[in-house]
Amino acid sequence: SEAMEPLAAVLPRAFASALTLDEGWFEPLTDRHASALRCVNYPALPPDEGDPDGDGDGDGGQERGAQRVRVRAGAHTDYGALTILRSGGPGLQVARDRAVAPIDETRDDNDDDDDEPQWVDAPDLPDAFIVNIGDLMQRWTNDEWRSTLHRVVAPGGAGRTAERRRSMAFFVNVNNDAVVEPLGTCVGEDRPARYPPVRAGEYLMRKHLASMGVSFSEE
Repeated sequence: SEAMEPLAAVLPRAFASALTLDEGWFEPLTDRHASALRCVNYPALPPDEGDPDGDGDGDGGQERGAQRVRVRAGAHTDYGALTILRSGGPGLQVARDRAVAPIDETRDDNDDDDDEPQWVDAPDLPDAFIVNIGDLMQRWTNDEWRSTLHRVVAPGGAGRTAERRRSMAFFVNVNNDAVVEPLGTCVGEDRPARYPPVRAGEYLMRKHLASMGVSFSEE
């Protein structure tokens, strides 16, 4: 994770400039960061026996429109400020034209599937990183920047073998006691603040608890 920290320090400076803030605006909020590196292993998958003709639609050759996919990691957003991902091959998909709804730290928003998004394959580029915006950055920007809804699927349809896939994700988290609230450059008379102030560590804990089905009441 130490090798990732220089890049994780440069990106917030670029973000600050894009938000018309001083380049070093985020630095006092990340000097005791709680970032974490996670290595993810997706084992190889044999062809789905429920798809006998191997065309990926799972119906024995009857056309039913959209191709059936095998989901390796369900649709979700990342809770922190941003994520730097080293992808381990094809399979990552991001949602296009996702409706912007206020983030609720008291529940797991990833369970909402009323409006199925349009999924787009993220390019699998060698020696490259993928950067996802996280929930806290969406709160900071007052929904001007969206937290990236994404998932991982087995490429090629259910009727094919999926190779083992390994990826590394560096979750860039700010100081646990950092207060996150809509930035002044993202708020105006025609764009009121959509979020109350929240401490980053408390927000992350609430989201993790909600993802495990743990309920609690706010004081």
